[in-house]
Amino acid sequence: MTGFVLDASVTCAWVFADEATPPIDQLLDQTIAGGVIVPPLWRSEVLNTLIQASRRDRITVTQINNLWNQLERLPITETTHRPEAAIIVNLSLKHNLTAYDACYLELALWQHLPLATLDQALITAATATGTPLLGQG
Repeated sequence: MTGFVLDASVTCAWVFADEATPPIDQLLDQTIAGGVIVPPLWRSEVLNTLIQASRRDRITVTQINNLWNQLERLPITETTHRPEAAIIVNLSLKHNLTAYDACYLELALWQHLPLATLDQALITAATATGTPLLGQG
């Protein structure tokens, strides 16, 4: 059973120790215990963040591969759900979101699940739509 929609900002906070907080660590525990759901773009977003960190000499390529292997072992389900473009455009324009962030919000709305994010624009949009949030505490 899936407990919540996970976005890349929370995932990356798990990876970098200086970004970890007790609420974020708790989300990792919840993920391990109950699983989460992500849109297909999650993989690219997380990998891009890790690559950017490598370019800034924050982590090595070997660390990227090790971290990715650890993430792959978590119960993270990538949905095959593809929302209509009009829905993403509407959410993006109405709530001043990127199309990427609108995908996370749309998935949470569609699945009636809480959203775990650290992205301020996404937090604001989730609040406006009545989507429960995790990880802010």
